[in-house]
Amino acid sequence: MGNLSKVAEILPKEYGCVIFTGIATSFVNMWMGINVAKARKKYEVPYPTMYSADSKEFNCIQRAHQNTLERYPEFLMLLFVAGLEYPRIAAGAGSLYYASRIAFAMGYYTGGNYTILIKQLHGIVMDKCNFKQTVQLYV
Repeated sequence: MGNLSKVAEILPKEYGCVIFTGIATSFVNMWMGINVAKARKKYEVPYPTMYSADSKEFNCIQRAHQNTLERYPEFLMLLFVAGLEYPRIAAGAGSLYYASRIAFAMGYYTGGNYTILIKQLHGIVMDKCNFKQTVQLYV
């Protein structure tokens, strides 16, 4: 128990918020996994088959979960390391990131509508960037 108290002395006082954020994100991953399990039943895709040849909807639900899991190790590493110096910012940014993962998943579950939205947003951003570059050329 003595070594644990030394670790507690080194960590910032607010580091508990960082740990809580990391734990909370595991519940989001579980929620996505439950959605995949429900989709497997609904679209009759038996485990261990990863994707369906017939159901785009199932594939979207599976891919959203898979994409989130692919990024999870680096997310946790960055969260915990950044939290050593900036615990409040790390916890806030981590919470915001995972809120965006929920929005991403819910949008991606719809199939094609989400990709149209992303393309529109990308077009708007690119138009703004091109406009700024064009103005800089003539000023």
